[in-house]
Parts: sequence; C-alpha cells; structure tokens
Amino acid sequence: MSSPRPPVIRAERLSRWYGDVIGLNDVTAVVSEGITGLVGPNGAGKSTFLRIVSGELHPSGGSVTVLGEVPFANPRLHRRMGYCPEGDRFFDDLRAEDFVRHLLRLSGWPRPEARRRAREALAEVGMDHARDTRLRACSKGMRQRIKIAQALAADPEILLLDEPLTGLDPVARHETIELLRRRAERGISILVSSHVLHEVESLTTRILLINRGRIAATGEMEEIRDLIDRHPRRIRLEGPEPRRLASLLVDREDVRSLGFSDGALLVETTDPEAFYGDLPGLLVRHGIPLTGLSSPDDRLQAVFDYLVNG
Repeated sequence: MSSPRPPVIRAERLSRWYGDVIGLNDVTAVVSEGITGLVGPNGAGKSTFLRIVSGELHPSGGSVTVLGEVPFANPRLHRRMGYCPEGDRFFDDLRAEDFVRHLLRLSGWPRPEARRRAREALAEVGMDHARDTRLRACSKGMRQRIKIAQALAADPEILLLDEPLTGLDPVARHETIELLRRRAERGISILVSSHVLHEVESLTTRILLINRGRIAATGEMEEIRDLIDRHPRRIRLEGPEPRRLASLLVDREDVRSLGFSDGALLVETTDPEAFYGDLPGLLVRHGIPLTGLSSPDDRLQAVFDYLVNG
C-alpha cells in the first residue's frame, strides 16, 4: 500500500516579525491539492504568508513545508513553483518576451526551450500580440498578465498568486479565472490570495480566512458558512405593512433588533433557521403580505466580516 501524499503546503505555528510589527502570528494551516483561496483584508498577512511559502522570506518562528520540502534557500524546490507577487519591479527596457525568457534562463532552462516556453506562456495569458512590447509601454493590466505568464512558464507543480486579478479588465479577469481552472484540472495546485471575495467565489470553495496575521477559519465554504450561525443574521423584509409586522416580531426571543429603512423592516435574528421556519406561518395567520425578502448576510462577504471582526 502506498503512503498518503503529504499536503501541498503545511504551516505549523508560523510567525514572521518586521521589527515590532507582527506580519504573521502563530499560523497553523494545511493546503491540499487543487485551488485554495487565501482571503483577508489588506494588511492581513496574505503577502507575508505567500512570501514565506515561496521561499522569499525566512520565518521568524514555526515551520513551513511545500511539496514536502522547506522552501527557504531551496533552488530545487523553487524550480517546481511558480510565484506571481502582488507588486512588480520590472526592467522597463526589456520586451515582454525577454522578461519571461530571462527568468526561465535564471532557473536553468536552456535558451531555445526558454524562448519557446516564454512565447507559449504569453500566448496563454492573451499577450502574444505584445511579446515585443517594451515593459515601460505596457498598461497595468498588461504587466499583470505578463507576471502571471512568468509564473506559468515553467509548468510548475504549484502556483502562488498574490492578488493576480488586480488591474485586469472584466474580460481579462474572466479569461484568467478560466485559465487557472484549466491549470488546476491538469493537476497543478494553486494558492491564490485576494481581498475581493467574489473573485475567490468564482475560483474555489476552499478558503483560508486570515486577519491580523492569524487564521480566522479554514475549510470548504459550506463548512465556514456554518460558522455564521453563531452570529446574528440581518434580514430585510419588504411589504406594505412593515410596522404591523414589527409589532408581531418584537417579542420573539430570537429577534435581537428591529429597524426601518426605505419602507422595509430590518430584522436582526440570533436564530435564522427558527426565524425563517416560523415566518411563513406568521404571515399567513395575520394576513400580512410580503413583497420581498433578502439578507445581506447570505454571501461570503458576510461570513468573512463576521469571522474576522466578530
């Protein structure tokens, strides 16, 4: 019987300090094969985590392994990884193809193979038409796609992408999401960070929530959504008799607060399952029509807000 494959990334009590500033604080997490979203607000520690995983930074405490190896000062492992950082430091006189090709050459690829791979990677991200364009003449979106191309060019086993969709127009964003899905279907593991939650929802249901240098939650989206039941749920009820409806709800034990906005009744409940279960019968018994029901807390944004701020 073969032994189980190790996680793609395993972090144990991982910490990183910048002087007196804590970038990561005692992070323990496991990233499996497939696409995983690293989600958190700006300054949460996402980039620090990716820089440690990529081998760019050494942890101040704890440990991390990628594909079973320690990433820091490990060129053999680096050749198996593709990394797209959030920021860029381009040599602006280089052409797009030259930039990708030179990075492949630095990783040990022979000249003809590096040229072929650079051209294929640029074509894959929709930049074939711009391979002879100087980087100084490239827009933010073009530069972003060139960064993604260099991360893909060596056919890595794992991709580390830090805010890769920033600066892309809607068409390029959609194309990049589809590209990443195709790569994942070919067996490549992807860890992608973002503070824009709908981007993560469009890529994967598996997420790590990070805030203030700590992991707030990890797992499948359904598992994390279950955690929302610990917190009040906001519900918007629209109809012609919001005040009469409020009078019927005010004494419920699961109703935490009531309010009005633009003619609608705003309810905050501590037990959404019970509230939703009782609401239809209450409306029928009292003959109260309802024209609309919605909850701003039914999406990932609300789960995220509750978990990192609640």
